[in-house]
Amino acid sequence: MFKRFHELSRVQRLNTVLLYGGNASKELMERLNRYGISMVPTMKYKIQENIGSHFLDLAVQMVKEGKTFVLVLDNIDWELKVHDMRSDKQNKSVHAVATTAVASCLIA
Repeated sequence: MFKRFHELSRVQRLNTVLLYGGNASKELMERLNRYGISMVPTMKYKIQENIGSHFLDLAVQMVKEGKTFVLVLDNIDWELKVHDMRSDKQNKSVHAVATTAVASCLIA
């Protein structure tokens, strides 16, 4: 059971991205990797790079074809407050940004 399943590579990659996005611990990701459910925690950076470069290639191709797109940025800020504040437990300010490129589907 402690091997890589090549036919499940996409599922492993998806699980790795979801675990990383859900702030799973490194220990959990390593444990799931031993059973072939996800990839090692360090693979998350390669997976994110592959996803990002793929969409960058599509954007470049769209510009070369004369198509236009709009970049949409959305940010949200919130504060995580602790019940009893101590020196080792402090409130945290969290900032998140989502980016989207929306292609124009109108035919001129």
